Amino acid sequence: MLCNDAGDLNAFAVIDDVNLLLAAVIECTGFLVKGGEARVYRARFSSVTEKDIAKAMENLVQPNKSEALAVDARQEIDLKVGVAFTRFQTSYFQGKYGNLDSRVISLVLFSLL
Repeated sequence: MLCNDAGDLNAFAVIDDVNLLLAAVIECTGFLVKGGEARVYRARFSSVTEKDIAKAMENLVQPNKSEALAVDARQEIDLKVGVAFTRFQTSYFQGKYGNLDSRVISLVLFSLL
């Protein structure tokens, strides 16, 4: 998975998607921790080289739910601000440039910190 926080969000998306299959794997392998929950790890890497992938596989970490939720919130804010700015931009340019089709200028997305 990715080195940044978005990798944690992706990890939890995968976990959610395969949750039913995990139950079968846990039953077959006995791969459990106290309390009956599966241990899930992710690899953190930022480049796809043999050396970096091998290093990431030797240093697996558990996904961080707080970081995943923070990424999800940032993406939601980014989308909402982008939609608002797109609406503003579209209405601002309507009628300003003669034959310009300004029904929708573009969808603007802002990358947040």
